[in-house]
Formats: sequence, structure tokens, C-alpha cells
Amino acid sequence: MNLSKLINKKQKAKYIIIIGFVLVFINIFIYTDYENRDSNLNLLNINEPSEPNEPINLLPNRNYYIALKITISEFLQKDLFSYCTSFLTLTLTIEIVIIFKKQRKSNNDDEIDINLNRLNNLSDREIIVFNIIQDYLSKNRTLEKEKIVPLIKSRCSKNSDGLNHNGIEAAVDQLLKKNLIVNRSKFTIETILENPNRLAVYKTIIDNPGIHFMRLVTSLGMSIYLVKWHITMLLKFKLVKKRKFENREIYFDYTLNPNQVDYLHFITLDKTQKILRYLKLHLDGCSKYNLTKNLHIHPNTLNKYLGKLERLNYVFSRKLPNKTLYLLNNNI
Repeated sequence: MNLSKLINKKQKAKYIIIIGFVLVFINIFIYTDYENRDSNLNLLNINEPSEPNEPINLLPNRNYYIALKITISEFLQKDLFSYCTSFLTLTLTIEIVIIFKKQRKSNNDDEIDINLNRLNNLSDREIIVFNIIQDYLSKNRTLEKEKIVPLIKSRCSKNSDGLNHNGIEAAVDQLLKKNLIVNRSKFTIETILENPNRLAVYKTIIDNPGIHFMRLVTSLGMSIYLVKWHITMLLKFKLVKKRKFENREIYFDYTLNPNQVDYLHFITLDKTQKILRYLKLHLDGCSKYNLTKNLHIHPNTLNKYLGKLERLNYVFSRKLPNKTLYLLNNNI
């Protein structure tokens, strides 16, 4: 959200609160006036009619004014208080719901905050340039550095921001370097995750570091081409990284250590899980022969997996006179 939108939202909330308080004070004034009803009635100088059907005789000007005032006061006192109360209750309820929704979204999407935190360390010049670029791209345009610099210069001249060509170009370069904007793109770091499909791809990668492409496609239920497109955009903004692991590409949060990702990916592999589950059922240990036979894993592949599991301390071996047993390390 850019600065102008944030200011507008704050102003709107302020105006709603002011209107609510004005209505409350009006209601208090009317209620106080209604409490003085008896004294006002005494000012009417009403002449009691001699006959039952004879109209009350009011003085022409002042009495009509006071009578009208009392009538309006009675009507408003009965209804306006409930209107004001309903208005304020509804306003506060809406505000509370919005706060809770924002809090829940914040709790569910804490990992997204790291991307928007990139905006915290911008200079004043970079903030001005970034907001202009975001406004420009919001009209479904594509960012081109050669065109955006003169456009920003013209807008800054009108708004008396005083940025020259070199200052604007330097700010744009810094925003590109920080991956807050990407050349030839329609998005910024604030809008890149507004697409629900792209957000789903991103969250799945964050929640499953080291996930490979086909598992990502299967878990999301999207087409291969759609997932590939969204991953390309996430890679451009450096929200995720990819790494070659054996014969497949795996994806993970940009801030994670690649070695840690390799470990996380390896533990989630089907063959790894099969070996660990089997060893868990045979706490006395299993030989390579039994593992190969019962799990239908090629001996060379099994050697590779057991070797890595030993290095990670998930498995340890015990040598006997005629064979070697592999056991699950229950301390992990």
C-alpha cells in the first residue's frame, strides 16, 4: 500500500469518528432540551378551551415556534438516540471485524512480511520514485526504465519535489537492485502477491522448502504452464530460489541457506521416508539385503540414501561378524 492510500484510509476513519461524535452531541443537546419540556410548555401561554372540541388558542409567533421545537425534540429524542447508538455500534463492529481480519491475515501470512520489509530502508527520494512507479503500473502498464525516468521527472517538477534526472535515475537503479521493481514487468514488490494463484504457489514453497516442481504442481492442482509462469515471477523478484538437486529442481524461500534446503528436501523424499519408516518398524536393525528386498530399492541407490542418512545422524550402523545392521537413531 503506498503512502497516499494509507493517508486516505486514516482520513476516512477520522471523518467517521467525527461524524459519530457530532451525532452524539446533537442527541445530548436534544435530550437536554427535552428535559426542559415542562418549562417550555409553560411559555406557550395556552388558553384552555371552554368547550371540549374548541381548538387551543396559541399566540401567533412565539408559541408556534416553541410548540414546533417541542414536537421536533420529542420526535428526535425518541428516535435519534437509537439511530446514533446503532450507527456507532455498526461503525465500531465494522472496525473491529477489519482489525481481526487484518490480524488473522498477518498471522497466516507472517512469511510475506519479509518481502514488504524491503521498503523500510528506503530513502525519501526512493519512496517518492517508488510511489510514482506503482501508480504508473496500476494502470496496467509495463515498466521500462528508459521511459519511466523522464515521466517521474515531469511529475516531480509539477509537485515541486525537486528531483533531477540523475537523482531519479539513481533511485530507479536502487529500486531495481533491491528487487522492489523489475524491468519489463507490470508489478512491484507490493503487488506481486495480489494474484491468488501466485500467492498460493509462494505459500506452498515457503511451507515446503525444497519442494520439487511436479510435487508443487500436484499439490496446487494447477496446470504446469501456470505454475511455471508464477515461479518465474517469484524468481524475478527474488522471493524464492531454485536449486538443482540430483536430477530435479527444488524451490525454497530466498532467505534460506541452500545446504539447509538440501537437507529438508532429502528428508521429504519418498525413498528416504520408506527407509525411515521400515527401520522404525524393525528396531533391532536391518541389513542392506533385507532393505533392498522389502523396499524394492536398487542396492546402489540404497547405499547412497543410507550414506546420507548416516551423515545426518538419522541412521547408524552396527557391524556384526557376518553382516552390518542399520538402525534408526531414536535420539533425533
